[in-house]
Amino acid sequence: MSFITRIPIFKKDLVLFGYEIKGYYEGSFMSCLEGCLNSIGLDVLSKEKILFLNVPSEIFEFDNLRDMIPPKRAVFIVNPSQISNKEVFKNLKNQGIMLCANISSTLELDNVKDFDYIKICASNFQGDWTQIPELFKGGKLLVEVGEKDIFNKAVNSGFDLFEGDFFIQPEIIARKELSPQKAVILSILQDVRQKDFDFSKIEEKIKRDPYLTIKLLKFINSAFFSFKTSINSIRQALVILGQQEFVRWLTLVILGKLNEGKPEEIVYRASERARFMELTANYVGLYERSQEAFLVGLFSLAPAMTDISMEEFVKEIPVTEDVRTSLLGRGIFTDLFNLRLAIENAKWLEMKKIAEGLGINPNKIEIIIYESIKWAHDSLLYIDRS
Repeated sequence: MSFITRIPIFKKDLVLFGYEIKGYYEGSFMSCLEGCLNSIGLDVLSKEKILFLNVPSEIFEFDNLRDMIPPKRAVFIVNPSQISNKEVFKNLKNQGIMLCANISSTLELDNVKDFDYIKICASNFQGDWTQIPELFKGGKLLVEVGEKDIFNKAVNSGFDLFEGDFFIQPEIIARKELSPQKAVILSILQDVRQKDFDFSKIEEKIKRDPYLTIKLLKFINSAFFSFKTSINSIRQALVILGQQEFVRWLTLVILGKLNEGKPEEIVYRASERARFMELTANYVGLYERSQEAFLVGLFSLAPAMTDISMEEFVKEIPVTEDVRTSLLGRGIFTDLFNLRLAIENAKWLEMKKIAEGLGINPNKIEIIIYESIKWAHDSLLYIDRS
């Protein structure tokens, strides 16, 4: 049994550089990594970026690490004391393994000058962490920050890479309103959620929006569906997709539109949350309401995308009262959402406690985590290409 979470690492322009992988596993780290890669593949897990892996000391006994994961695709995060033996360090470098030293004070800098990366956590660093770029001229510097103002401080100090939840923190602007175009797209979402779903009405609205028209026709003709014949009209696309699949697709497109000007990783995280909550709903007696659970996850990061408070955002979207109250933190889907947050924050004991309360087998959660990563990757890949 193993659980993982991916923490995005950004360049200073908020372009994705890679992911740090944190995990909980029973057994060996190598078995956990192998199982993860076999389930979803290296390219999906990393999104073809670099992976930063927290590894135990015993992994350094292996001579074939490069066979597990290509050296140019992974960085091992270690405490300097883990490889104080110069022969171990030399062996790793001879295999082409890139190393990241996790340090907590400037006193450790002399011992890590030959590392490829240096990582610190701004909140618990002993001393003035902003001085590190001046003191260390070796590898790239990675800093973990939680707040946007700390991120800005790190950028100005000269750090290279950044991780933490700063990128999903909204900058709430009083009385800010959705743009007219975004409001129209949300109105289409309201139409498709009516019981008397009217294809003709939806078709006319989509035709007035070139963005939606192009996205829909390209997506329906993509390899995601692999239809043998080309779909050439909106009406045909709507009929083939059906209401449920069309609504699912539309909400993903809406998310991308709401997120314009923000890191695309916000949409990926929201999509993973949505799929995770949809699948876990099936195991807690909410099978018939899994689509509502999906929406809670999908819209949970709306404030980060729109800079509108959640209280204001829920007034704009056509959702059930249970979805609305869950987005505000007090609804029927709140426990499922908290389960997902515990995984994202690598709080494994809290995750187990919530899962036990919900009656979910931890082995199911492992499968759902992998499925959520893969589904978000595949869905957004084809939508982005559309």
